[in-house]
Order: sequence, then C-alpha cells, then structure tokens
Amino acid sequence: MITGSHPEYDSVEMLDAFEARWEEEGLTDRLHMERFQPIIGGDGAGGEGGTIKFLESEIEAESDGSQPILVAGEEAGAELPFGCRMGICHTCVGKLCSGRLRDMRSGAALRVHHHLIMAQSMAFQNATWLVETAKAGYEDGFRMFGHSVIVAPTGEIAVKSQSEEDEVICYNCDIDLAANLKKTMFNFAAHRRPEHYRLIVDRVGAEVTPAND
Repeated sequence: MITGSHPEYDSVEMLDAFEARWEEEGLTDRLHMERFQPIIGGDGAGGEGGTIKFLESEIEAESDGSQPILVAGEEAGAELPFGCRMGICHTCVGKLCSGRLRDMRSGAALRVHHHLIMAQSMAFQNATWLVETAKAGYEDGFRMFGHSVIVAPTGEIAVKSQSEEDEVICYNCDIDLAANLKKTMFNFAAHRRPEHYRLIVDRVGAEVTPAND
C-alpha cells in the first residue's frame, strides 16, 4: 500500500494509525509511507525554519518552520511543480470511470497530464521515437496548452517544453534504441494476428451477444 499526506494539510494522526495497524498485522514490509512533514524524533514539534534556496531559479524563500516549502516557494515567486491540489500526487494512480479530472482551484482539466501519458504510451507500444509539436497561444478563441515533447521508444520522456508558451526543444536521439524492442516485444511481423482482430474493425460499438450454452 502506498499512502501520502498533503503538504499543506498533513494528516499526522491518520498516517500514524496506518503505521500502527500495519505493524500489528506484521505487514510493515508492504507499507510505503510518504510524509511531506516528517516527524524525525523528539516531541514532534515544528522545525525552526530558515532560508530555502531553489537551485535552478536561485530564488530564496523564508519559512518559520510551520509553513510548507511549496507554499513558501510560491510566495517568493518560484514556479514549483505539484499535483496534490489537483487530486493527484504523481505517485498514486487510479482509474477514471467517467467525467474528467479538474484542478479544484481553477476548474482546468488535466489536459497536459493526459497529453503526456498518451504520448508515452504511443511511443512505447510502437517502439519508436515520438515527437509531438504542440500549439501555444490562442486559436479560434481557445487557449492552446503547449508542452511539446520528445519521447523515447522506451516510453521515457527525453525532453519537453516547460510551459504553455512558445518554446524550442531539441534532443540527440539514438535511433538504434528501438532496435531491441522491435526484435522482441514489439516484433509485429512475428506476433500480430490480424485475423483475430476482425471484431475491432467490423463493429463500431459494443454489442450484447447470447451467453454460451
């Protein structure tokens, strides 16, 4: 089981209860716990705070020890990646059965997230380099979301743009990286059996079929 706590609303008691229950059942080796505000020892009081420096932007922020690093950084002007406020912490994955996920603060759908996972899936399942160039700015009154991306045949993101604005990205792609995948797992000539896929192209939707006698 994997659980975590929100960086702004750390449910300490709940996480403590999880740990106690798993320990009672002798299953601590199967529990992975993440705490954004860890209790290292002592009486569990907050830290003393201090200066936080973000290396890439060189922005410095101050926290009194009770304020999360994410909040302190944002107040200092840093643009920091996060997912917890949008209902996903980038480590816990669930199946969306209907509707669409939305940023509860702004109402924006998670279109960049879906764009990236689809690009990774397509690159891997076809064992090839994938280059997706995304539009930025506005078109016909609609905001484009940018985030062009280059994905390796392994499904790993090699490089991507970082915003919804115009950007140029480049990557030195090793074309031979796909060779092993094309010879093994995704050797379509050896593994594909089109004669068994007729239902996929012969029908446009699900149909109820009689149960086998």
